[in-house]
Formats: sequence, C-alpha cells, structure tokens
Amino acid sequence: MIVMVLHSYLYSLVFALRLLIPLPLPFLLLRLLRLLFLVLFLLFASVSFSFSFSFSISVSVSFRLLPFLLRRLLLLDAFVGRASFSALYWEIGIWR
Repeated sequence: MIVMVLHSYLYSLVFALRLLIPLPLPFLLLRLLRLLFLVLFLLFASVSFSFSFSFSISVSVSFRLLPFLLRRLLLLDAFVGRASFSALYWEIGIWR
C-alpha cells in the first residue's frame, strides 16, 4: 500500500516538473524515468511480498500478480503520459 502511494507521488512529481519546465523534456528521457519507476515499484512489491510471506508463497504470489501489476502500471503510464503531454502542450500553446 505504501509503495503504491509512493508510486503515485512520484508520477505527480514528474507531472508537476513537466508543467514547470517551459520546454518539454526529451521523449526518451521521460520514457526512461517511467521505466525506472516501474522497475522500482515491481522491486519494492516483490521485496514486500518476500518479507510478508515465506519465500515459496511470495514467489508464487508475485508470479501470479506480475502480469496484472504490469498491465495496470502500463495503462497508468499511458494515461498519465497522455494527460501530462496534453496539459503541457496546452500550457505552452502548441495544442490547437
């Protein structure tokens, strides 16, 4: 639960930084930041599973939940990326 809140705060921070910077950051850099957040989220989720359960149960639970988490995070990534880019373009006057 704490990891998901931290993940949403990190996305909010990236969104706020993109609105504060007058020119958009390179697309590749933003994709790398999102990929880094995704990897960190999955790493923290698997570590929390291993601390909460025994090793065998945590491995089976994390392998069953991994596709679900990956789909959810990629959908969130696409939604946040589209929303922030449209807000940024609206802000600097490129969107017409």
